[in-house]
Amino acid sequence: MDPRKLGDQGADSSGLHGYSHENPTALNPEQQRDILEHTFQQLTDFCGGQAPVGSVAPWWEVSKETTEMLMEKGIIYGEPVGLSVGPLRAM
Repeated sequence: MDPRKLGDQGADSSGLHGYSHENPTALNPEQQRDILEHTFQQLTDFCGGQAPVGSVAPWWEVSKETTEMLMEKGIIYGEPVGLSVGPLRAM
């Protein structure tokens, strides 16, 4: 599938899942932000300018900082602890 044609192929959005499947709780906030900035921009570019709006956390773990950073980026849904996909909210 060509990610630049997500809409043409029935998908309405793309989502983040880390860079190298790193465990966010093992990283400090600066490292988490660096990875988020890199992957957010990389996926946005890859999808022809369409920014991701979702996230599934690597290892199904997040820190309080992770959730806040995702919300700052406009991520509106996620599966941060492997329960069910739903609206992102601060922990």
